[in-house]
Amino acid sequence: MPRRRRTPSPEKRLENVGSAPGQLQSLPGAVESRLDLIVYGSKSFDTLPDASTKTLKKALSGSETVWANFVGLKDVGFLTKIGDQLGLHQLALEDVVNSHQRAKHEDFELVQFVVARMPVSIKSLETEQLSLFLGRNFVFTVQEKPGDCFEKVRDRLREGRVRIRGGGPDYLAYALLDSLVDSYFPLLESIGIALDDLELAIMESPENEHVTRLHEIKRELVILRRYVEPLRDVIGRLLKEDNDLV
Repeated sequence: MPRRRRTPSPEKRLENVGSAPGQLQSLPGAVESRLDLIVYGSKSFDTLPDASTKTLKKALSGSETVWANFVGLKDVGFLTKIGDQLGLHQLALEDVVNSHQRAKHEDFELVQFVVARMPVSIKSLETEQLSLFLGRNFVFTVQEKPGDCFEKVRDRLREGRVRIRGGGPDYLAYALLDSLVDSYFPLLESIGIALDDLELAIMESPENEHVTRLHEIKRELVILRRYVEPLRDVIGRLLKEDNDLV
């Protein structure tokens, strides 16, 4: 069954006035784009930084798993070419570029698509959008700016850990999403410490400002819950989905 085209918001329609139908538009302030590849199998591992679409095509033609990580959303032409090579749906690419989506999972039959929020720092609630595509022999991740929570996954691949190197793209996708969930723990820990400090201060000498701070912490917890709970549901649906990729 063909997918129903979603009606864009009024803001998005205004942004795209004058552009060709289906043409991607980068948002103001978008970071310069680059593509980094990790190509691996149970007995092989190679990194290909700052790769081209030609390099990607060659990597995809082999039998190994390809992790393609696209950083920066300025060059939407580059992103479109990659999407064509990977067989990504135009609606999904629009969601990638319009990077204010809520966490979700969409099944495009040959490709699974996940959107999530990724913490930028353990010192604030600032997040960026992470888009993840899972295909037959690839995982394609897209992030708004450099820096992510996946270094431990890269280390496991580099070190030749048997489970991840032999697990294929579905296991890689799971490992990346698991790392994303883990990246919220330092934020939760810092909020827990703030609550402990506030409790101690109230016990020693209650002040009106403590009530204000308590409301601030409550707001932070609500925001975190808004990010984490949908992500948990997304991972659950992805693992339960009746498809040949997971």
